[in-house]
Amino acid sequence: MNVSILIPSRNGIELLDWAYKSIRKNQGNHNVEILVLDDNSDKDDTWDWCHTAMQVDPKFRAFRNTGDRLGISGGYKFLAQQATKDVICHWHNDMFMTEGTLDKVQDQLHYYGWDDCDNQLMWPLTEIVVCLTRIEPPIYPSGPEKITWKGGPVDFDDWDEQKFLDYLPLAEKEWAGKTTSGHFAPFFMFKSEYDKLGGNDIQHFPLQSREDSDWAFRLVLAGYKTIQIPKFVFHFASRGNRRSKHETTATVDNPAWIEHNTKATRNFIRKWRTFDLHDEMLKPIPPKVYDVVCVVKNCTYNLMANLEPWFRMIEVDLPGGMVYDYISDEGSKSTYSIGERVVFPGHISRHETPDMILSIDGSRFTGDDYFYIQKLSSIIADVEVGGEYEIGTMRLKVNNLKQYQNDLIICSNDPLSLPE
Repeated sequence: MNVSILIPSRNGIELLDWAYKSIRKNQGNHNVEILVLDDNSDKDDTWDWCHTAMQVDPKFRAFRNTGDRLGISGGYKFLAQQATKDVICHWHNDMFMTEGTLDKVQDQLHYYGWDDCDNQLMWPLTEIVVCLTRIEPPIYPSGPEKITWKGGPVDFDDWDEQKFLDYLPLAEKEWAGKTTSGHFAPFFMFKSEYDKLGGNDIQHFPLQSREDSDWAFRLVLAGYKTIQIPKFVFHFASRGNRRSKHETTATVDNPAWIEHNTKATRNFIRKWRTFDLHDEMLKPIPPKVYDVVCVVKNCTYNLMANLEPWFRMIEVDLPGGMVYDYISDEGSKSTYSIGERVVFPGHISRHETPDMILSIDGSRFTGDDYFYIQKLSSIIADVEVGGEYEIGTMRLKVNNLKQYQNDLIICSNDPLSLPE
């Protein structure tokens, strides 16, 4: 198999060296190109390490960004555009490859996909994405889609490869023959198929956070089959940036990451109008996206801020200064035009007939109403064109039931240059 493994990295030289060596040690009889982006590291000698590696490894290429950070999202998009092999892989710099991994990936990519409905083998199948099963230390809640190694190292200084290899047979026994429809990095797919989707959406998720869920939705909507196989990767979990040792600890989120995650989450909702991401096994569940606008009377600033991301447009009866302050503040955190999303009374009726209008009285609005808004795409599945419906204290008028989720599948794949 000819594969390009992509690893964006920032200030993570120890992890990067560890991940790189695990790939080279366990790649087997495969033609593996490793591409690394040093994303403006400023706390260690990542670029020196990359430069040295390029001198001794002809199948290792590194790129240096000395300008504004691209983040993991932009890093993957840039590296994918440099990749030259048939298969592409998103790999984190805090992941350790195990022996035989690429053999199993090749089996899935080139020979068959598993139909989890009737256990039929399908061949050939190119629209397939294969991800590995993570073994992680107990710093996050455990889940059925991964293995939580209770004795696993939390910090890199505690890594013991032999101890991990001794544990691995237990993991293999636990997951023997278990193939699911989950999706999470590291994943592998054909580059020709990857390029059709345009890579990560860096317009709405320019650094990191939520870009993985966005990508998963787009894969499934485009008809790709996601498969999680019982082949393992040890994952330190979020040590690359979210919990980088240079900023925080293994159990505390980096404040800068928290701030960006908040912005990215609001952009994710603006795009997809949902926060239901997947089932318990991480199988992506893309939503149906409808055109709903919201008309609010007796609005407050906080209500406007909470409602705005969930609708294409929101009409509010607030003082102009308050609205303009929100537009200015929120607009600085998003590539969406907030000024086109938040409008004054009468704007919607004067300019257009939306597919659906949700009317809200802020003086009666409840926590249950907000819950219904978060589940609105599911509720709409039971309505009819021309109908008007009471939803909690709100009222929904339905003019059209057109769905727009397929308009969100493809992103621009224009060549991405490193910032100067």
